[in-house]
Amino acid sequence: MTVKAASLLVGIKVRTSQHYVRQYKMENEMVVPNIMTKKILGRPPTLTGEHTAFLIDYYDKSADAVLFEARDALSEKFDGISITLSGLHKHLVDKAGLTSKKLESYQWLGWQK
Repeated sequence: MTVKAASLLVGIKVRTSQHYVRQYKMENEMVVPNIMTKKILGRPPTLTGEHTAFLIDYYDKSADAVLFEARDALSEKFDGISITLSGLHKHLVDKAGLTSKKLESYQWLGWQK
């Protein structure tokens, strides 16, 4: 099999596979990183698409809710959900596209003034 055919088969750029072949010839050992194990071995996400949809709907109904209120509503709706406030915030920003213009530390930690 040619280098080009192999690189297209595994989904990497041809130039990258050529580099790996050259390194293999020089060092006589496999130097290709195993990128598939990182995807398989990682911790599964705590929140799924169903949780994201619930959170988006929750914030549509009560846009002024702080994170600890959203977390409490999430745990009431879905039994067994346990997530930190920082994890919930990251999920809302990354997956749901929800952000606050100004998020003060006492709000997202659940502290009251």
